[in-house]
Amino acid sequence: MRITLSKILIVFVFISIVSCNKKEENNSAQNKEVPKALKEDNTSLTRYSKRKGDLINQLYFDLVEKSPELQNLEEQIENFNPNETINEFDNFNMKSKDYYSSSEFLTNRINDSVLKNRIVALLKKSNNQYSFKEKEYDKVISKVVDKKKSIEDYHNALKIVLTLPIIEKYQNENAPSKQNFEKIIKKEDSIIEATKKLTPKY
Repeated sequence: MRITLSKILIVFVFISIVSCNKKEENNSAQNKEVPKALKEDNTSLTRYSKRKGDLINQLYFDLVEKSPELQNLEEQIENFNPNETINEFDNFNMKSKDYYSSSEFLTNRINDSVLKNRIVALLKKSNNQYSFKEKEYDKVISKVVDKKKSIEDYHNALKIVLTLPIIEKYQNENAPSKQNFEKIIKKEDSIIEATKKLTPKY
């Protein structure tokens, strides 16, 4: 009975050691896993990275695929379009400008000078009031444009800050061996010496 228990215990310990070694190997492999964007044979881009072809965007959108928070941010940025509102005002503004331009043309056709002057004053007052409103809209639109630029700035900064550790990790773990270059240099030296020996004196 003691012998059987001892054998069982030995087998159990052996299995535990092997299992631990496998876990360590798996963890090590995961830690050294090269991102898809940095693989030489990379042909499969993520749903997000298909929009942007450069390396930083590919690395960033690989992270997006794994992060609900980043996915939510990207959806917000993609669906955010202030141009629709700006275009709405531009159309509105154009109609107002067209009206005052047309009214000036019609006013010039009025022959009665007293009536004409009254209409000119009326239109001038209205146009001045609208010009004030237009300036207020211009200020707001300018803020919208500036905020949009800030979103782009912070978005680009986010991509760099999140992907910089990835490229640095890749550099540290995947740099080509210098020994390979030293072997090439030795071979080059050998070829140079062989060439020299075969070169007649001159």
